[in-house]
Amino acid sequence: MTEDTPWRPVSGHGVLRAWIAERLLAEAARGRVRVSIVRAGELYGPGVRSLLAGNLFGCALRGWPVHLVGNPDLPLTPTYVGDFAATLAAAGRWDDADAAVWHVPHPAPTTGRELAAEACAQAGTRLRLLAHGTGRVRALGRLSAVARVGAEMVYQFEQPFVVDGERAARRLEVRPTPYAEGVAAALAARRRG
Repeated sequence: MTEDTPWRPVSGHGVLRAWIAERLLAEAARGRVRVSIVRAGELYGPGVRSLLAGNLFGCALRGWPVHLVGNPDLPLTPTYVGDFAATLAAAGRWDDADAAVWHVPHPAPTTGRELAAEACAQAGTRLRLLAHGTGRVRALGRLSAVARVGAEMVYQFEQPFVVDGERAARRLEVRPTPYAEGVAAALAARRRG
């Protein structure tokens, strides 16, 4: 996905995000506001609660099976939360356009399995992976609000989910955190509590 990829939301949250972005960009086109929109892949890192992070780092530390939604072998570009913050700050500081959309820079695509293997290797535990599809996540949604919201987003993990952040890397000079470093920071934060 690039900044120019058409928005075609398939979930309630996606429709809301697209509607808000379109309204902001329309106001910028009228000259009423200046807008920088920053988009990212699935977040991970210290303090992050997401489908990916919530089922990966704690399990890796405990030696429990890692639970991933969707196909763990498809390419994806998870976003380290510090890179998201750096891109937001850089867009706020350096974006001189009246309206712009930026994607957070990422390292080369990885897979859920590779990210989980990195987390388990750093935690000193053996990778045991359980993949969950849309049906199972929807069933879990009856018990968990996070799973209920997450069920709408499973489609992102059932097809390649690669976000191209080259434009922000080049124009805003944001450098992505290597996955090994992001995983180390996420594990350290989980260890602290």
